[in-house]
Parts: sequence; structure tokens; C-alpha cells
Amino acid sequence: NKKYDKAYVVLRKVIELDDDRPDAYFNLALVCKRLGRQDQFEDYRARALQLGVNDKMKAALFKS
Repeated sequence: NKKYDKAYVVLRKVIELDDDRPDAYFNLALVCKRLGRQDQFEDYRARALQLGVNDKMKAALFKS
């Protein structure tokens, strides 16, 4: 899906500029899941959790 491909590129740029954003890692993890990039999903999910996403985000990451 082109929307997810574009979101992937944008979110990667966001974390290049500021790698301390749990929301960006959270969204990037979900985008990777949709794109079938399981290894990247796991990596970005772990980073989002490490940075401290909120409980609602945590639930979404483990539901995926």
C-alpha cells in the first residue's frame, strides 16, 4: 500500500532527526507490521517500549 510506504519513509526521517520519540517508533512499528516487515516491527516496538509509550499504545503494540 502506497500510504504505508510513504508513512514508512516519513517516520524514518522523523527518527533520524530525533531518535527520542516513542510516538514515532510506535507508529513506525505499526506501519512495518502492515507492510509485513516483522523483524523491523519487533525492533521498533522494542524501542517504543524502551522510550516509554503510554498504556494505550502498549496495548496496540501487543495486539498487533
